[in-house]
Amino acid sequence: MKSKGLKFTIMTIFVLVLIAAYFGVGMLVAPPVQANNTVVEDPLDGLPAGDIEEGTDLEDDYSDEEVILPADPIALVNYALNDLRTSAGYTGEIKINFNATGSWGSFAELRLQQLIKGNIEHSGSESLEELYFYYDDQSVSPFLLNLGYIYDEYRAIYTNSQTDESFVVGTKNYNLKDETYDLSGDTRFEARDYQGVFDQYKIIYSLPLNMTFTKSNSYCSGYPSETSRYKSIQIKVYNTAIPYECRSYYNGLCGDIPVIDQNFFKGLTYTFVIDKKTGELERMIVQHDIQGGVSVLGSQANVKALVQYQIDYNIMDEAFEVSKPHLESPKYEEYLISLEEEQQTA
Repeated sequence: MKSKGLKFTIMTIFVLVLIAAYFGVGMLVAPPVQANNTVVEDPLDGLPAGDIEEGTDLEDDYSDEEVILPADPIALVNYALNDLRTSAGYTGEIKINFNATGSWGSFAELRLQQLIKGNIEHSGSESLEELYFYYDDQSVSPFLLNLGYIYDEYRAIYTNSQTDESFVVGTKNYNLKDETYDLSGDTRFEARDYQGVFDQYKIIYSLPLNMTFTKSNSYCSGYPSETSRYKSIQIKVYNTAIPYECRSYYNGLCGDIPVIDQNFFKGLTYTFVIDKKTGELERMIVQHDIQGGVSVLGSQANVKALVQYQIDYNIMDEAFEVSKPHLESPKYEEYLISLEEEQQTA
């Protein structure tokens, strides 16, 4: 009996690590009831339901000359995205919900979940992506936590394409509820060039979406919900047109993990919530539907992952200075000293 129990434990751990390693995402064993959680059920959840109230700043924006918006849904989405790209900048709140199930023959069946929330900022050449990775205390596997397959940390990535600077900081000393952190202790610090940090971390959600939708790469699959103020448009991308940066995103979280095969993506869906009068993008929801299987020691290991990203945008009228969490790290001062020493000896 002891031998069988040990064998089952090893197989369970192996499959869990296999799935976590393959997708390059921190995971944990989670109750079945959580396995189907999504970021939002209705794309308009949490947004104002009706017209602009009198006497508010938004009323002044709405009193301007009405914008003529494209009638075609794909053209309207491209209009909103271009408006975001050409704006003075934006801030946003981001939520990420990763749910996965896995099985290895008849030996193991697992449900996994990683939760993330945070903020993004972008203005001019500067961008910031700061994320709080967390998990359910009641369902965590200490084994995977110790191995680093469950992410429990604050992480911020600042980039400046003009100065070719990028900084990555991280710490486990954070407060999820208040979204605060302390970088004074034993923290992570990386100083990299812009392209280097972008290649590793694939920070595609703090930057404007680098994609133009056409009828050859996507199609409108519906209008999930609508109010007098907002309209939601759902766009599905053909599998053959899924951008490389989407497939390599998980590879960016863990560099030794292969880029997800195109055939494993069973669906890439975008839902855009657009202001019906101004054409501004209020919210973007991205859903990755990933399924696949591999043979492991003669048994089939199958995985199914549903990942949702929700970003609520706040478009700015004027350029602003993006936050720089790395300046709070004592290791940044050490970095500046080392740079000065290098210049003196050069």
